[in-house]
Amino acid sequence: MAGAAVVLGAPTNEHHARQCLDRMGLSYLARDWLLSLPGRPDPVAVRIVEATPQQLRVQNVDYGYADADIGHIFVLDVPAAAGQLHQR
Repeated sequence: MAGAAVVLGAPTNEHHARQCLDRMGLSYLARDWLLSLPGRPDPVAVRIVEATPQQLRVQNVDYGYADADIGHIFVLDVPAAAGQLHQR
């Protein structure tokens, strides 16, 4: 399994959040990610398709995950549960 989830920064206002993304680069969000799901020992490969202050939408790109079609959208609360989303 991948290492610990990476946090861009602590919850903050929009201005500081934009500065953090500018430092990291938007390509950070385009990376491949692994989503841990309850009751499933192996994480699911996903890509971030939308990030808002309230939720994170990730798309299934894992051909080995039979419980959802490729392209299925998982909606996560922000902040996501500890350990739920990891870099691939």
